[in-house]
Amino acid sequence: MSLARPASSTDAAPLSTARARGVRALGILSLAVLALTACSGAPRPGPSATVLPPGVDAVLVQYPDDVAAGTAHVRLVNRADKVLEIGRMLITDDRVAGYGRRPAGGDIEVEPGATSDIPVVFPKMNCTDATAVADTMLLLPYTLGASSGVSAAELADPNGILGTLFSAACVTEASAR
Repeated sequence: MSLARPASSTDAAPLSTARARGVRALGILSLAVLALTACSGAPRPGPSATVLPPGVDAVLVQYPDDVAAGTAHVRLVNRADKVLEIGRMLITDDRVAGYGRRPAGGDIEVEPGATSDIPVVFPKMNCTDATAVADTMLLLPYTLGASSGVSAAELADPNGILGTLFSAACVTEASAR
């Protein structure tokens, strides 16, 4: 006699959603490694974490000038006691057709105890996919002291900036038809 409760369709949804997120995170990490190393002759480390480096926080912010331009900034706060050096940062989200990325340039250093707002440009929004979900990930190649790696972590967007950019782009696209 089995005491295990049979799985219902409502029990399977959270498991499949969690599994889908895990598979997606693994895929994103793999794509990040390819994307971040494709243009660089120097070897880069492989994906190492699904969290940001210890003592580092990231949040999506927007300045007044960003609203009209359809851009935003990733605010990196370095609470660690070592310099944080970042390379080519990418943002993924189902609502974006491609990657949000910082404009071209060299590595950026964020001193211990400092905050840096890094501009991000988004490509065309994915307005044709009604199932697009708000699942924003930050892909961050970094060096923090003697440690280096590539983080793929959820990017906080407490003000719904990406949702606002998505809605505005899709309204504009629909009115142009």
